Amino acid sequence: MAEFLKKKAGPDSTRTQFNVEEVVYFEDKDFFDCEFKVRMRTNEKDTTGEMAATISKDFSQVTRKW
Repeated sequence: MAEFLKKKAGPDSTRTQFNVEEVVYFEDKDFFDCEFKVRMRTNEKDTTGEMAATISKDFSQVTRKW
């Protein structure tokens, strides 16, 4: 998830840092159903939030839910 977030940040990824602090997941036949606690830091902000995603078993596809 950290790699996915860094790619989504694009050019700002050098100024935005993401730390995945906690992961809860359920392993299904074809994917992982995950919830993450993520800390995001920039020069202006320092915040922690939650997000959820479905991630393929080979980690090539990440689909955010919220």
